[in-house]
Amino acid sequence: MNSRQVSTEVDDGSAEVMADGTKLEREIELAVIVPSFNERENVSAVVSGLKTALTGIQWEVIFVDDNSLDGTADRIREMASTDRRIRVLDRIGRRGLSLACIEGMLATPAPYIAVIDGDMQHDERILPSMLDYNKANRLDLVVGSRRATGGSMGQFADDRVWLSNLGSRISRCTVEDARGGN
Repeated sequence: MNSRQVSTEVDDGSAEVMADGTKLEREIELAVIVPSFNERENVSAVVSGLKTALTGIQWEVIFVDDNSLDGTADRIREMASTDRRIRVLDRIGRRGLSLACIEGMLATPAPYIAVIDGDMQHDERILPSMLDYNKANRLDLVVGSRRATGGSMGQFADDRVWLSNLGSRISRCTVEDARGGN
């Protein structure tokens, strides 16, 4: 290039390209919090599902592991060594889903946060539409529900479906009821 030619590409250091060709910007738009306990076998599938579902979105996944004995945190660290979108918080001596979610939420600068299970119970493919809905309507919270239109109990065993239905009947509260709907 001679002195009169001007490059249209400016490398300002604001992006990093992953081995799979994904361009990472500095600002994370969505953090996906994944509480985990003995989920080593699911970690790769969770990350793979997120990579596919969240194409075009700047995201990170934070696994919050309750000191799993099966090496879950080690597997996550191994994956994180080649993909900066993957992180792990290894909780020693602390357990519980709610606090794991809170700790994960506090560990990200992302303006939007999602929580999914590490045991593959939640469908990560709906995250982009939930994010879009949240942004378009400027909401504080969007909740996915198996009981919403288009939702399902997936591949749950019959006893798990029965238990879920029993819990709903006992509480007499659905997500629609909680927000004042029908």
